[in-house]
Order: sequence, then structure tokens, then C-alpha cells
Amino acid sequence: MRLFVIAALALSGCSTPTIVRDRPTPISVPVIQKCASERPAAIVPLKRSVPDAQWNALSPKQKAELTEAQAYRRMNHSDEQAAATSAC
Repeated sequence: MRLFVIAALALSGCSTPTIVRDRPTPISVPVIQKCASERPAAIVPLKRSVPDAQWNALSPKQKAELTEAQAYRRMNHSDEQAAATSAC
């Protein structure tokens, strides 16, 4: 039994060196956020962007589409506004 232990210890001394690899280290990097000073531009109302003569020449469907597009712009603007002011 002793011979087996001595042989095992002798062979363990002849083994190749253990390879140690570097482990990844997490690093925090500060990122500049938009702040309230960089608010998105205001939405131009339809009364200013479409003259009265052109508005009166439009069909009801075209008026509805313009109004719907304006509503989507306003919704997106409020989301952008919230995103711009949430970082401060």
C-alpha cells in the first residue's frame, strides 16, 4: 500500500503545470443620457401647417388622415418628451 502511495506522489510531481486563464472582469462605463435640456421640438398644429384654402379643398377622408397623422405625431412626441426628461 505504501508503495502505491509513494508512486502516486512521485507521479503527481511530474505532471504538467496547471494553466490558469484570466477571468473576465465587469467594467462599468458611464453613458451620457439625454436630459430635459434636449427636449424634442414642439409639434406644429394643423392650422399653421395647412392653410385654410388647402384645408377646405381636402376631402373628408384626407382631413381624417391628416388629423390621425397629427395625433400619432403628438403621441410620439409625448413619449419622446417622457424619455428625454426621465434621465434627469
